[in-house]
Amino acid sequence: MASTTFTGARAHVEVDGNILLLCTGVSVADEIQFDPVITLDYFHVVEHAPVGYDAAFAAGRVRQVGTTLRSLGLFPKKGQSPAEHLQNALNVKDDAVATITDSYTNTIVAEVSGVKIARRGYAVGPRALVLEDVGFVCLAVADEGDN
Repeated sequence: MASTTFTGARAHVEVDGNILLLCTGVSVADEIQFDPVITLDYFHVVEHAPVGYDAAFAAGRVRQVGTTLRSLGLFPKKGQSPAEHLQNALNVKDDAVATITDSYTNTIVAEVSGVKIARRGYAVGPRALVLEDVGFVCLAVADEGDN
């Protein structure tokens, strides 16, 4: 019987249909914020009420010359002026989806909706690969239990 353990060697990552080339890792999180209901004249918390939902997605990749997040259309181009830069940022696609797929079973283990790159960065050092860290904002995370 084949292993059902999901590993990095089986992970295939795409953002808006673009393979995240030489991806070194991803992290996905979603959380429900619960606030305590605390009342007068009662020593204990009455309940924890759900008040919000948040999701996060981040990835790392090997930086490749000539293949940038801008060239893939995932990050807005700077533009020739601040106004053009703002216009490019406003025109970023707001319905992009990131998927993490188990390449062995072809099962989508995470689907992150409404992804937009919020930050990216890398550091260059001697005798080292240049790794690019990419942070996304997103709307929601679904997994195979949501189907």
